[in-house]
Amino acid sequence: MSSVFIFPSGFPTSGLGEMVSLDCPKGSLVLLEGPTGIGKTQFAKGFAAMLGIGETLTSPTFVTIQEYEGDRGALFHGDLDRFPSGPDPDFLEAFLSNRENRWTLVEWGERIGTSLWVLFPYVFRVCLSWEDGGGRKVEVTYLGGIGPRLQGETAFERLSGSLGTALKAFMGQTEKMGPGGVPGS
Repeated sequence: MSSVFIFPSGFPTSGLGEMVSLDCPKGSLVLLEGPTGIGKTQFAKGFAAMLGIGETLTSPTFVTIQEYEGDRGALFHGDLDRFPSGPDPDFLEAFLSNRENRWTLVEWGERIGTSLWVLFPYVFRVCLSWEDGGGRKVEVTYLGGIGPRLQGETAFERLSGSLGTALKAFMGQTEKMGPGGVPGS
């Protein structure tokens, strides 16, 4: 199951993360994919904010593993940028522990092998890419997992609907703006 959205340049990727976090059940693994600078960490910041995590997320590029506790539950935020061949043993141990009881986000998620992500109840891929004019193409895919299939598919449908609604609302706002983002005709 997959949905594709084209968001214009003014839409913050943190807003995408906020919407996705509301629709992903606990136990979800979200694989974030896309080039450097596309907004993967900003997505993670929005996701964390909606979990009630008060501290500011930073890019885990050099730390590779960060764990947070929020009002709605725990978040594992990992980054495999420095591991082009896949995760090291310390990363794997933290990645797999307590996975059913938290949300897990991994930047450069394409470096997680299928044999690992299938151990999660629900697995979503969020692939970000650039569009002409600075916008972003966002492809969200439900990959499955060991959780109840219907619950995962329902979460995906809600998530797709939320992103579509947000895009329509954002486009409605920008259509009311004049040249240079100034309100008017």
